[in-house]
Amino acid sequence: MALTEVEQLRADLAEALKERDQARAEIPYFDQLTNEGGELSLRIKAGPAWAEGVAAAMMTMLNDLGGPNYVQMDMHRRGEPHPYRMIMVRPEGKSPRELQLDAERERDEALVGLREWRETSDVHLAAAEAFRTVVDAATAYAASVEGVRPHNLTSEERALIAAVAALPAV
Repeated sequence: MALTEVEQLRADLAEALKERDQARAEIPYFDQLTNEGGELSLRIKAGPAWAEGVAAAMMTMLNDLGGPNYVQMDMHRRGEPHPYRMIMVRPEGKSPRELQLDAERERDEALVGLREWRETSDVHLAAAEAFRTVVDAATAYAASVEGVRPHNLTSEERALIAAVAALPAV
């Protein structure tokens, strides 16, 4: 084997290694996963073409297809059964997690208000039932003394009958 052939093989090997390294640079992989205050942050290492392609697709969805605040894209990694969800949020907008927290906070406030309303309505209902009992008793008493001459009634009994007669029908 001549020296030039060895040199050519070395040059070919160097070119193949360079192509391999370039191909590897385009294959994405997860580099870092952090959790700060319940917010997961994922960093993907990939070549510029892949990252630019994903970013361009998401920006098109956000800007051109009417995404008001954020868009999400499910991506499948080869060999894994479940997709990964990528989300792009406008800087001035809220993320899906922030929107979820807002909705949960509103729900919790509504539940507190409903609980308070039920407690006060139970008190009002009990008072209304007690009033109804008094009205029924007064009505029964008034009916029982209906035939009695007014001069035989005490002033308190006359006042009670007048009060019952003035009550609205329930």
